[in-house]
Amino acid sequence: MDSLGGFAGRMLEVDLTAGTVSVKPLPREMARRFIGGAGLNARLAYDAIPVGISPFAAENVLFFGAGPLVGTLAPGAGKTNFSSKSPLTGYFGTSGSGHLGFVKYAGYDHLLITGKASSPVYLEVGDEVRLRDAQHLWGKDTWETTDLVWSELGRQWAVASIGQAGENLNRDANIVANKYSAFGKTGMGAVMGSKNLKAIAAYGSRGIGVAEPKRFMKLVNDMAAEVLNAPGIAEFRHRGTLSTLSDMIAAKAYGSVPWQNCQQMADEELMYGFDLEHLDAETVRHGNLSCLGCPVGCKHFMLLRDGQSMSMSCAAAPVVCFGGNTAVSGWGPMYRCAELCNRLGIDYGSASCLVSMAIEMYQRGIITSSDTGGMELDWRADVVHELITKIALREGFGDVLGDGLLEAPRRIGRGADYYAMHYKGIGNSVGDPRPGVTSWLSSLITNVIGHAPGVLELEGKPLEKVERVLRRMGAPEEQIRGIVDSAAQLDYGPLTRWTEDHVFAVECLGVCTFPFNQAFGVNRWAEVYSAATGIDMDDQGMLDAAARGIDMKKAFSVREGFSRNDDGMPARFLSEPLRVHGEDRPPYEAEALDRLVSNYYRARGWDMERGDVKPDRVAELVRDGASQAG
Repeated sequence: MDSLGGFAGRMLEVDLTAGTVSVKPLPREMARRFIGGAGLNARLAYDAIPVGISPFAAENVLFFGAGPLVGTLAPGAGKTNFSSKSPLTGYFGTSGSGHLGFVKYAGYDHLLITGKASSPVYLEVGDEVRLRDAQHLWGKDTWETTDLVWSELGRQWAVASIGQAGENLNRDANIVANKYSAFGKTGMGAVMGSKNLKAIAAYGSRGIGVAEPKRFMKLVNDMAAEVLNAPGIAEFRHRGTLSTLSDMIAAKAYGSVPWQNCQQMADEELMYGFDLEHLDAETVRHGNLSCLGCPVGCKHFMLLRDGQSMSMSCAAAPVVCFGGNTAVSGWGPMYRCAELCNRLGIDYGSASCLVSMAIEMYQRGIITSSDTGGMELDWRADVVHELITKIALREGFGDVLGDGLLEAPRRIGRGADYYAMHYKGIGNSVGDPRPGVTSWLSSLITNVIGHAPGVLELEGKPLEKVERVLRRMGAPEEQIRGIVDSAAQLDYGPLTRWTEDHVFAVECLGVCTFPFNQAFGVNRWAEVYSAATGIDMDDQGMLDAAARGIDMKKAFSVREGFSRNDDGMPARFLSEPLRVHGEDRPPYEAEALDRLVSNYYRARGWDMERGDVKPDRVAELVRDGASQAG
């Protein structure tokens, strides 16, 4: 693939059992058909991971992928993905972040990590590749690990590490890059821990060429200028993802924030102190950070007024996860929960849902202090902090909760599954349909991993804007008419399909899926891809490639036992009413859930009864051949 731009053209295979590394050419036809990055990870995983093995088996493969725009000057082109068989479900798992793209500068598009080291190691991926001893790192948190690796290699290296949660095979363990940027959801940190792989450090001096430099630079310079002049970009840079909640916080309208394990929705009284004045009084922004290739820089290091420093990748998520769902009061204590998760290497969303499940069950008398090892569980910050630590370290009752929101309720019994707020094992307390269904929520229900990064919400927008966005995404005119002309509401089946295809195409390129990058139509990204790689691609070709990747993830999971029954939601949402803004909302109807899933399957072309990718489609997906390369 040396003749193509954008791609490094090589994959690095690492056998941890043998302690060997080898270089293979990137399969050209696979890359063309699946774009790269997350899409190509899915295709490679389908061939490489044996059916039916444990996610913690040495034979499981941990893939890392960087799309063809990563390492170039395309705005936001730093998104990379880890993928494997998920410890949460046994199905396909994938997770993205913006801070390991330096692998491209070392000369690799993908890493394929197999086996299990006999003792802890970390992987150095640079102009040279080596496995280094990491016994001195084992037992350290992600901050300590990163600092120690930097002391050995240099501060210029990107370091992605696991904390104690990953070492202890906590099923919600994540991988944290440069202390704050998390590859969260789906338990990729646990897969890394199962291989005795403590960290991956990346740096290189190889350049990334493009096929048509003048055309490419014109395209990306125009896009970067539009990003920097977009409405709201200054606020996004200042507040980060918290800017998405700033209007709600300023208005003290907390009706979209769950409270105490989704038993109700928050209001001004319950969320007292979560306003911008208290935020600025309790915290000091201590430095802006941007992912590789990003002109915005929406991430921060922050200081609490008491002097404690903390990293902050997604400032909005802790408000929902800990300020609302676990009812931690105050910006400082709430952000300490997030900081603890980052250091220990565990996902915010799932940790908060495990904690809130345990506290509610304790208060209802379903579990007692004999289950919790003497801990008295209540909605207090100190209890939340202690439970997060016990979950990560698998101490006492934390060992049970460390098995995640699918398996922990099975171990507890006593109807515990009713109190587990998750989609396909991933904690997601904001995915409550009772206040109203959204395209993002529809994707939580129906996509194969139970997480919907970057899917736009178009509810409540003027129909003209919905039509305009769908055209930008490349949806055919007849489908747009069907989506917006539905009698009662938007038709979420095709709407979700088109929003997912657009987002996944951008992600496979290696571009951040935050809204300012989604403002560009898929046709413009196809132009950038063509100018970078020299592969002629139009908008339909880009969407077709994204759909292949989504179908490939589904086919992998179906092969492992996924069925239509997995596309559901927490029982609480289907059985309890909810009071929102002073109005009682009924439980979500099972019939409505069934229609939503059916409409989505129809839009995808999947089997309506089982949810399978049809056999002829699977045959088409794998026709490129696993052995094709060069």
